Amino acid sequence: MENGSNQCFRCKNLDRYYTKGVKSFNKAKCGWCSKKVADVNIHETCDKFVPATKSRRSNRLIKINLNNFLTELSQLRKLLECERDDNEDM
Repeated sequence: MENGSNQCFRCKNLDRYYTKGVKSFNKAKCGWCSKKVADVNIHETCDKFVPATKSRRSNRLIKINLNNFLTELSQLRKLLECERDDNEDM
């Protein structure tokens, strides 16, 4: 069962511990396994392994989507300002 790809640090059930550093938090080499209900080393393996899903978006993708949203928002603002100016002229 010793498969390098099934190590605990890649498992969905692991909640890793962190220690406080000077400027940030540092990852510890152990954590809590919610299936074993015990402390485990991050390099252990077990039959209850469930691969963690990658739900993080890249910073580049976030920046592109934010830029598109802000562009649409500024176009709406200009449209509303033009409509308001037209109503004031009447």
